[in-house]
Amino acid sequence: MSAVTAPCITAPCITAPCITVALLATLMLSAGVAADAVAFTYKPHGQLIGSSGTGVNSTKDYVPGMRFPIEKAPAYANSQVYMTGGSNGPSGSQCAATNYAYPWWDNFCEKRTWTMPLCPSGKGHQGQDIRPGSCKFNTHWVVATEDGTITSIGSYAVYEKAVSGVTHRYLHMKMTALLVKNGQKVKKGQRLGLVDNDFGGTSTTLHLHYDRKGYVSGVGTVYLPTYASLVNSYQKLIGPTCDAAACSKKSSCGAWSACGGFTSTCDTTGSRKRTCTTYACSGATCGSASKTETGACTVATDGKQVTAWGPWGVCAATGAGCDGIGKKTRSRTVCSGGASKTVSESTACTVSTTGKAMSAWTAWTQCTSGGGVCAESGTHSRSRSECAGGKATTVTQQGGCVINTSGQVVSAWGPWSPCGGFDSVCDETGSRQRVRQVCKAGSATTEAEFAACTVTREGEGVTPWSAWSGCVADVAPCAPTGSSTRSRQVCSNGAPVEQQEQQGCVPSCALGDGGGIEDVNSSGVDGTADPVRDSAAATGAEVPVQSLMSAAPSGGCSSSPARSDSRGRLPLRWFWLVAVATWLLMRRRRASPRARGS
Repeated sequence: MSAVTAPCITAPCITAPCITVALLATLMLSAGVAADAVAFTYKPHGQLIGSSGTGVNSTKDYVPGMRFPIEKAPAYANSQVYMTGGSNGPSGSQCAATNYAYPWWDNFCEKRTWTMPLCPSGKGHQGQDIRPGSCKFNTHWVVATEDGTITSIGSYAVYEKAVSGVTHRYLHMKMTALLVKNGQKVKKGQRLGLVDNDFGGTSTTLHLHYDRKGYVSGVGTVYLPTYASLVNSYQKLIGPTCDAAACSKKSSCGAWSACGGFTSTCDTTGSRKRTCTTYACSGATCGSASKTETGACTVATDGKQVTAWGPWGVCAATGAGCDGIGKKTRSRTVCSGGASKTVSESTACTVSTTGKAMSAWTAWTQCTSGGGVCAESGTHSRSRSECAGGKATTVTQQGGCVINTSGQVVSAWGPWSPCGGFDSVCDETGSRQRVRQVCKAGSATTEAEFAACTVTREGEGVTPWSAWSGCVADVAPCAPTGSSTRSRQVCSNGAPVEQQEQQGCVPSCALGDGGGIEDVNSSGVDGTADPVRDSAAATGAEVPVQSLMSAAPSGGCSSSPARSDSRGRLPLRWFWLVAVATWLLMRRRRASPRARGS
């Protein structure tokens, strides 16, 4: 925008033409001068920026006594559309210094499409755009212009019905941070919300759009011009001006406190504080504000003692020999380079070297038993060089030890025992054992070894022979020949079996039942005693054939002459015997097939 040369209006009178607005704002901001310390100026009522439209040239205040809608000065009434960064203004940032500087511009009736009965063109902007004291969002408070009631809250607008009957509208506040709600009563100057750029889901520039509706005779309820009311209420807000430069020179700070706030004893960087009083204009008043200022500081801590000297340590020999020369040490903690550090000091001392090892122990000797061959405890020894009386000497150390004698043979195996341990009387497989002496748990213990063995029992008698059975005739009862048997148990193939034996005999009935028997005595043919025959004759039992045959020669002949009795006669029984024997032999020959065939 080019320099403005139109006349400026100052409070409370009209002055000479203004200097360039852009130049004035730039000088003001670069010099750090508070904006409200600069003389308030504004363009005439109804004068709009450039070709932005035609305003209402009226100084009528429709709401006399109203409060300015932004809580604190400075504030800048102008156009958010036709100023820098606006959609129809010069390019640049909406935070440009020209947007936040005096003079004010009226923008009621600025080109818009809304129906506006009081605007010359019948259409235009309904109210006034007001920028806060700085281009900072959510910082500057919007306040109620009159006592009234909040009647409606839209997506980006708050409506207040004032006690005067006028409806005030506040647009583009931070709608999520409003301090009022629908139906709430408010007082003039009460905070409503923060200046923002809410525009019903979209955004606009940072500013407050303020307008109001009221009744105008002959026209009806319409949007009312706002510029005159805003100028008057703003002049009441800022009051007389304050000399910002002179006010600021009163600012001063007290002396710094001692450096402190260290994190450790040796920390070199700390902080210090002082109180500063700052003077600045607030409207027409040069006000003051005090605050505590904190600054960094450093101190030197190198060499500062953290802990005192500790006690002397044990005297330790320094030489490798037995001379006893040594040293002892003590320590303390001091600061170094901003951190704690342990430092030590030493002094000479004398130490006893008696028992000091001058060499390592040798290996233990072999364990030697002090008991019998199975003893498991013994002794061994080792040696090293030690200090004694200031010189090295050899010392020997004895120690107990354990010998493992388990399993050591004391005596050799003895002879094998006879084969035994059979399962039955005819079992041929058994076992045998032998023993020896071995060491176990420190004592000699007998150890046995077993082995299998076999024997031959085939035909070996298990039981003795039984008695001979009675004589049984071979053919007919009382036949002159027969047989008798006896038995016993013998081993065969590892098990007991019965074995029988048979012999010939003469049944007792073949000897007759009386005649010639009665004079049979105990003498044999040769006059000697025959126990078998005598027993048979006495008991009536059968006489074995062998006995008869031995009594009479085969075929009636005898190799021994028959003896006569005391009267010179042979006994009668022998005649019977010879006769029977002869009969038997003849019978057998006749019965033999061979005999029959000859």
